[in-house]
Amino acid sequence: MNYYLKATAGVLAGSLMLTLPAVSAPANTDSTQAIKDTSSGQKGLYIVQLKGKSGIRHSVDLDSLEERAKYRQPSGRYDAQSPASQHYLNTLRNKQREVVAAVGGGEVLYHYGHTFNGFSVALTSTQVKALRSHPDVAVVWEDEAMTPDTANTPTFLGLTGPAGGVHDMYKGEGVIVGIIDSGINPDHPSFAGEGFSDPSELGWNGSCVVDEDTTFSCNNKLIGAKYFNATAAQAGEFASYEFMSPRDVDGHGSHVAGTAVGNMLPQALINNVDAGPTRGMAPRARLAAYKVCWDFSNRPAGCFNGDSFAAIEAAVEDGVDVLNFSISGQLSQLLDSASVAFLDAADAGVFVAGSAGNDGPGPGTVSKPVPWVMNVAASTYEGAVPALGMPVTGGSLSGEELIADEAGFTPRLTETGDKSGELMLASPLDACTSLDNDLTGKVALIKRGGCAFTVKVANAEAAGAMAAVVFNNVPNGAPFSMGGTPTSPIAIPAVMVGNNNGSTLEADLNGGTTVSATLTASIVKTKPVVGNIMANFSSRGPSLAVGDLIVPDITAPGVQILAAAPDASNFAYLQGTSMSSPHIAGLAALIKEAHPDWTPAMMMSAMMTTARQNVVKEDGTTPADPFDYGAGHVVPTKMTDPGFVYDAFWADYYAFVCGKADERALFESIYGAGTCAFVEGFGYAGGSEYNHPSIGADELGKPEFIVRFVTDVTGTEATYNANVVAPEGIDVTVYVYDGESFVPSTTMTVPANGRIAYALEMTHNDNVVIDAWKFGSITWENTTHSVRSPIAVRAVTPPLLDAPAEVSAQATASTLRLAVPITPDYNGTLNAQGHGMASELQPGVVGQDPDSDFNAGEPELGVHDITVAPGEKIFRVSLHTNQLSDTAADLDIFVFKCVEGDCSEQVGSSANSSSDEEVTFFNPEPLNDLAGGTHYRVYIHGWDLNGATELPYTLNVFNVDAQMSNLSIRARSTARQGRTTTAYANMKDLEAGRHYLGAISFTNGEGEEIGFTVLEVTPE
Repeated sequence: MNYYLKATAGVLAGSLMLTLPAVSAPANTDSTQAIKDTSSGQKGLYIVQLKGKSGIRHSVDLDSLEERAKYRQPSGRYDAQSPASQHYLNTLRNKQREVVAAVGGGEVLYHYGHTFNGFSVALTSTQVKALRSHPDVAVVWEDEAMTPDTANTPTFLGLTGPAGGVHDMYKGEGVIVGIIDSGINPDHPSFAGEGFSDPSELGWNGSCVVDEDTTFSCNNKLIGAKYFNATAAQAGEFASYEFMSPRDVDGHGSHVAGTAVGNMLPQALINNVDAGPTRGMAPRARLAAYKVCWDFSNRPAGCFNGDSFAAIEAAVEDGVDVLNFSISGQLSQLLDSASVAFLDAADAGVFVAGSAGNDGPGPGTVSKPVPWVMNVAASTYEGAVPALGMPVTGGSLSGEELIADEAGFTPRLTETGDKSGELMLASPLDACTSLDNDLTGKVALIKRGGCAFTVKVANAEAAGAMAAVVFNNVPNGAPFSMGGTPTSPIAIPAVMVGNNNGSTLEADLNGGTTVSATLTASIVKTKPVVGNIMANFSSRGPSLAVGDLIVPDITAPGVQILAAAPDASNFAYLQGTSMSSPHIAGLAALIKEAHPDWTPAMMMSAMMTTARQNVVKEDGTTPADPFDYGAGHVVPTKMTDPGFVYDAFWADYYAFVCGKADERALFESIYGAGTCAFVEGFGYAGGSEYNHPSIGADELGKPEFIVRFVTDVTGTEATYNANVVAPEGIDVTVYVYDGESFVPSTTMTVPANGRIAYALEMTHNDNVVIDAWKFGSITWENTTHSVRSPIAVRAVTPPLLDAPAEVSAQATASTLRLAVPITPDYNGTLNAQGHGMASELQPGVVGQDPDSDFNAGEPELGVHDITVAPGEKIFRVSLHTNQLSDTAADLDIFVFKCVEGDCSEQVGSSANSSSDEEVTFFNPEPLNDLAGGTHYRVYIHGWDLNGATELPYTLNVFNVDAQMSNLSIRARSTARQGRTTTAYANMKDLEAGRHYLGAISFTNGEGEEIGFTVLEVTPE
């Protein structure tokens, strides 16, 4: 199936403070620039994913342990360098070249294979259209770029301190952390290699790719560095100051890397001011830098997914243990292009941390909502940081030195010198459009909000201002360093002051008072930072993709974070979820050192279940909730000994995506038809049932039973007691599996190194609040461990009628009566209307597919074109083994939608391990013009004909609409609340050996459909 989707290159989340140009800030807007072709002769940038397994997925799916071992290291981890892996990689790339050649060729920028079977390519619109119809193509994504979005946190987190800390035991020794970002400053002392051993002993396969940057070199700390710009080079002209090497020119990547793994240093200098000692979360971990974010001269800076994919591929092949990705992602989709690559990286044992985004504090703003990437929010830490002092003359604040933070995208005051002048209000005050007033020789006073900081300062400069002062628009909001990448260089300095001071200045100026200010680097003040407050910019849940998954997963410090800058040995303060994410990446390295055999899911669970919740919202008083911080604030002192964990692997991840109905078909186009049925057949489930450390239940109407599996990591049997804090209006009952069934219990004994399941039954009570998220928790406790999971529930009005989704029976005669139990939740009129019973047989013949790999248009396929009229309730097609002459054969069904002859969109499939296949559509889209080429096309695929070259079959077709003469319904016409009654479906004239399908729809006195039950009759 071919879907045409957009893949956006990421937004880096963070802003420099006091020093260097930064790539972003928690500004209030985004801007995007797509690389699009406007005619068939012009080329755009695309990422193409082919059907067929990536190298990692192929190694997992092999049936033979002996074969699997050829692709794995002795530890069980994927070995990208093994001869078997390299052979399979070459096979994929040869196929990719064939596909490109089939559409007339294209400029291939990257071939991928380990984590993603596809390529990045420049194509014309004509070629794109051809690719969408190519039988080997699963997805075509358009590559698009967006403008890019620690004082000492180790002490705050308990890593260091007078009495010792986590770093006394673990510092990340022997762990390799990869940073996909804007590059690295190789000369910074945070990444110096003295005291580190040769990385080859760690199984490192990477290299240092510097090309013309002859002064760039790696060492035993910075063990690898690569750059990827083939896609970016197609998008625009690189800035003159850019390096065609991994060297970082704008600071984001160096800062992120320093936060995660920076060396232990006794002093950090900012503008020659000592900010105290500094170190990363895992100071002894090794670093691999992958540069994918670039500055341009003719477009905003950006990070293209084509380049990012190449970096992910390289990182897995090189042998990283942990990846940090502080770049934006999709909000409403699970399967954007990056998440697909990271899923296979997680399969390879790589832990991935990602920033939640800087679009808060509004609900539904969190990005990357997938359970195989740890989604990190940002909050404050307790401490003090240096800031500038801005003297004021005149007005209410005359004689005071206001605390001010210098912007990251303007010239430094150490370079421009002091700027003194009369303050004047910008008009409009937010400076988001060209200013109405002349500010020549003045210092502009501007209010935060409405547009990017770069736009505000550029407009002030255009109006003649010598400098700009922006004040925070958040009540009581403190100043911070503004970030962003201007479209052209800005020549005037700019600072931010706090909301209270800025509002006072505004009032004085509006009152006619003359006020002057001096921007200077010579006055340094100390600014207190209050801890455990959610950052205003940090993106919030609920997820727009899947409400049953609580995101973000966790919060970590992300405001005023001190770490490396790109020049010499300087340091910088940044803020953003880009800064909180590498905290988690570095902490994951500590867990990896402590427990090298733990899966990424176990590491994530350990951090989440040991988190603390004493964090408040951005107003500084309201307690934060799981949509602010997920499980809470990370606690490194507890995370290496969580008691038990919630583990997950590829089948759990697959089932999670399969549970999202609108992405199920896309997922199977990537990972293979029948994948969802396969994992679901083994009991894996999506939605609330995904085995996550948090527990979400969206749309809780009827009682719901949610199961979790826990795995001991102590090596000792332990008994835990459950402490439940139920969400408002919800009753929560705990069940524990006793070996035979789930029984009500608040005590759970977890066997040593073993697994056990528990379940929560959630029901409404009299205090339920409909259509509002309510929060609670379950904590399993004993004298040694406390393992906590947050709960989020959104209750909805229960259905007015409890009716079974389907009732089926075998027909032993020409007549049959089916009983359908129904329980109304109201008093009044109840109507029952029959539909069907439908049955149509379409014979066909299918040939054996030589390679057993389905591709539309193959000559061996059976083909059926079927129309669906408006108003049909059900459209189903099915095959049944007992209707075949050879019951050992394995046939599959694939359904496509045809519109005016274009049959390129796959809408359903069934590919079980037998010929019992079924595809069902409820309230199907009407496609009712066979002559005009608008219809459904059903392919029958001969996956295995058991040695035969062809095989006759019978396709069962069911178009269920109005009640037919072979069905009558008898039911009570009055509903009594809570009283169960029975509706009877009476059938006649049933032919032996045939399958029938029908339904009963139930309506109330207002004609609203309140229930629907499918009726299925199978032959004896």
